Amino acid sequence: GVSAKTLDRPDMKKMLAYLEENKGQIHYLITYQTDRLSRNVTDFFALRALLAKQGVQYKNINSCIEDSDNEELIQNLEAVLAQHDNKTKSTRVKHNMKIHAKEGYRMSKAPLGLKNVRDVRNKSILAPVEGIADKVTSVLEAHATGTHTIAGLIKMCESIGLKSAKGKPMQIQALSKMLRNPIYAGLEMSKHTEGQLIPSKFKGIITPATFHR
Repeated sequence: GVSAKTLDRPDMKKMLAYLEENKGQIHYLITYQTDRLSRNVTDFFALRALLAKQGVQYKNINSCIEDSDNEELIQNLEAVLAQHDNKTKSTRVKHNMKIHAKEGYRMSKAPLGLKNVRDVRNKSILAPVEGIADKVTSVLEAHATGTHTIAGLIKMCESIGLKSAKGKPMQIQALSKMLRNPIYAGLEMSKHTEGQLIPSKFKGIITPATFHR
């Protein structure tokens, strides 16, 4: 279930370790097609060279080439095409994420007190986490009054039981990140919105006016 765009994946490591342990007993590594093995040309060449040192020949069952010289050429072309296809897909995904983000949908992990959910159209939005979102609201509204120091807000978090996303006592870094996040006011700003502050499909747990204060 891990993308072939990198060799640093669990089953690849297990396979290479297995080949090393059984060196001389395995003659072929067979895949359905080349992009199942790797989608990076440099990685593919390095992997094939490593296999050759272990006496293992790479085979793609979708290739009908019997001539070993031509087979290697076809594999090289397939590796190049796999990398190109991966790059094209990545560009398309990033483009679609920008479109959805500018429409107000959430394209990243939910912050403390919120959770990632799907709407009726199966698009990514946010929703409050019961028992946590109200505590976040209390801290944000307290900060907006301008009468609390950061140290005072940390004490407030401790008194109402608001902990960091990792379940640890609130620290300055986590608190500062929370105080500066516009999504709590139903406003989204990220690399997907190209730095623009736009209305989110999530209505927020504080008002925009409170956030700006």
